[in-house]
Amino acid sequence: MQPGYYTISEMKAPEGYILDETPKTVEIKTNTPTLVTFTNKPLSGLKIIKLDSVTREPLKGVEFTIAKMNGEKVGSYKTDATGMISITNLEDGYYTVTETKGLEGYISDKEPKTVEVKSGKPTILEVMNEPYPSLVIYKKAGNSGKPLKGVSFLITKFNGEQIGTYKTDKSGMIVIEGLEEGKHLVKETEKVKGYELDTEAKEVNIKYGKRTTLEIVNNPLSSVIIRKIDSVTKEGIYGVTFLLYDEHDNPLGQFVSDNEGYVWLDRELEEGKYKLRELQPADGYLPDDVPRTIYVKSGQTTEITWENTPQKGQIVITKRSADYNALTGLPAGSPLAGASFEVYNMTGNLIDKMVSAENGVAASKPLPTGVYMIKEVSAPRYYAINTKELYAEIRHNGDIVKFEFLDNSIDLNLTIDKKGANQISPGQTIAYELYNIKNQSSAVLENFYIHDRIPTDAARVTKIVTGTYSKRLYYNITYKTNYKDYRVLAENLLTKNSYEYSLHSNALGLAAGEYVTDVRLEFTKASPGFQSLENMTVFCEVMPTIPKDYKVVNRADCGGRYGNEWESANTSWTTVVWKQDTPKTPLPKTGW
Repeated sequence: MQPGYYTISEMKAPEGYILDETPKTVEIKTNTPTLVTFTNKPLSGLKIIKLDSVTREPLKGVEFTIAKMNGEKVGSYKTDATGMISITNLEDGYYTVTETKGLEGYISDKEPKTVEVKSGKPTILEVMNEPYPSLVIYKKAGNSGKPLKGVSFLITKFNGEQIGTYKTDKSGMIVIEGLEEGKHLVKETEKVKGYELDTEAKEVNIKYGKRTTLEIVNNPLSSVIIRKIDSVTKEGIYGVTFLLYDEHDNPLGQFVSDNEGYVWLDRELEEGKYKLRELQPADGYLPDDVPRTIYVKSGQTTEITWENTPQKGQIVITKRSADYNALTGLPAGSPLAGASFEVYNMTGNLIDKMVSAENGVAASKPLPTGVYMIKEVSAPRYYAINTKELYAEIRHNGDIVKFEFLDNSIDLNLTIDKKGANQISPGQTIAYELYNIKNQSSAVLENFYIHDRIPTDAARVTKIVTGTYSKRLYYNITYKTNYKDYRVLAENLLTKNSYEYSLHSNALGLAAGEYVTDVRLEFTKASPGFQSLENMTVFCEVMPTIPKDYKVVNRADCGGRYGNEWESANTSWTTVVWKQDTPKTPLPKTGW
């Protein structure tokens, strides 16, 4: 700039600051810097805080209008979650703050507030709102304290003007807000069933900024609960009819027990003496004609337990042999001990268990009248369970329902056969086939097995082919050595598939000098008709040092457990070792 005098004015102040409107005259000199200073005062701020006058909790959503004293509107603002409005960049001066929209349940403060705003100094205006007064009514049961839902109350002013009718919710509560200050009357107009009506009007004094609480208790009306039960099982009896009389033998009502045996006399009974009589017992029970006298007290529940004796009968079964039993020698018609039976009612519940004695007789305990199903669950030794279901009906008290029940004899019969080579040379392999393996018994054999004993005096086993079987089962293969007892070779094999496993010592990881002596297929059971389909084959290699005419005998067996005894079948096959003699002189040559 050229030397001389200049005037400098501020055109725009920084945000939040007041413009410095005073021009500054300065002299500009050659080669000399000139410093000009403008001073900006910060704009003023206004903070409005809205609070509940009772709890001093912040109030969100209250609307205020801010205006200058000349009436110029600055703007409208709402309090945030902290109950606060913050306004910055206000010029110095006086402002009016007016609440234009309050909150429901609070008395609005419509009076404008005048505040002075000064630069650099925050102005804080705290405004309180008084909550409208509220009335809370609690309704409870006098005996238990539980809340009572659905009780109606009429609220009126002290001058008789009605405010409205309200009902208690599930928590037994009524909350009424917005009432005017002053005295009010609360009167119960509709009670809950089973409870007395409180006819007395209650006076409450409503004050601004306060919650008035009124607790009203209802006493239960007098009532009677009867529990009709079985004298033996103590379970409730359904369908018993009772008649209630007053003390002058006037009938008041007829009642029937529910599915749990309960009768609730749900009518309003005054304090006093009453009489109960059983009109009709439930089916299957003896009647009880003796009346019962009961005493009812106001606000109390009288409970009575009343037993009925069931009409009872008995089920008797005679267990006999249906045929001659070759295993026991018992002829047909012989009484059988040890047969177990279960007795069920028609809802499928197990009622009783009974076992036949030496005379073959099994007797139930006394049973109420009704229809029962009996089934045999365990047969005597060497007899098959009779799967027929028996149905017995006990119609009258003292009935005895008799049955004769026959069991067929068990036939225990197993078969197993084996075949192999008739002759064999040292070093050759014999293939032993096990076939005709059958459970021809009429009973299930538990822990069924097929066992082959290796002729270790003359041969070593090389492998096994399992074959297939008629029943779908899972089984294991185990083997035994000259050093150790049985170990598992394979498990969870399916009978419908045939499997091949090596039994070489190297394949099994046996110790030096150790070899397999026995191999066994182990099944959980063999039901009647279980049999082999494809033959089981055991391969054995004859040792090279075995002399001529040595007899190699391979033995096998199968078996299973019936009760505490084992049933088995055995088979064997003999193979003769032979050697072709070595000629002492050369044979003549043939040819030309």
